[in-house]
Amino acid sequence: MNKFSSKLLAIYLFGLLFCQYSFSQTNNKRITTKQMMKISADYATGRNGKKENPEQAFKWMMKAAEAGNAEAQRHIGVYYSNGFGVPEDKVKSYEWTLKAANNGYPDAQFYMGEYYFYGNEIIGIDKNNNEAVKWYLKAAEKKHAGAANRVGFMFENGLGVPKDLPHAKYWYEKAYTLSPKRYEYDVRRLSDVESSPKAANQNDIDADLLTYYLLVLLMFEEY
Repeated sequence: MNKFSSKLLAIYLFGLLFCQYSFSQTNNKRITTKQMMKISADYATGRNGKKENPEQAFKWMMKAAEAGNAEAQRHIGVYYSNGFGVPEDKVKSYEWTLKAANNGYPDAQFYMGEYYFYGNEIIGIDKNNNEAVKWYLKAAEKKHAGAANRVGFMFENGLGVPKDLPHAKYWYEKAYTLSPKRYEYDVRRLSDVESSPKAANQNDIDADLLTYYLLVLLMFEEY
């Protein structure tokens, strides 16, 4: 091999090493989806030197969502629902919530239950207690307190599942364990019902209690 060829080979090998180093450095600079979400949160709230900018908040959250982060996908659903950094779009809100739910994010699964429990004319979803309880159970099994409470409610009233007070109490107690201050009432109330002499013959819940539940459910309704 002559000197000219040796120089060309050396230049070629140097070029390969330089490209590999540059690629490695580029990979090291790539940020994670969690970091993208933090940047989004900083823009959303105006923290850590960022000026409040909903559009930038949406942009960075979308990057994380498109990269497959289920939590970010749920947030995108919320952004579309509330028109935060993007024009309000209830259909896209549903679509991103469904993506997050299918990817196992508990809060998205809970809100899928809400879609079916209430129904949604804009999206074209009819009320369906069977679908609602299916999604509530998915979230409840991942320790979502609100979903566990909802499952208790469904069992207590025979909505999408057979009426079953022991199962209702089980899920109410799960919700209470996860969030004691918020869900203490249902555990105590159902214990009082079970200890009542009339409980064995009571097939329907008291109308006042049903009114209370409907008010509570509406109060926490997001859509």
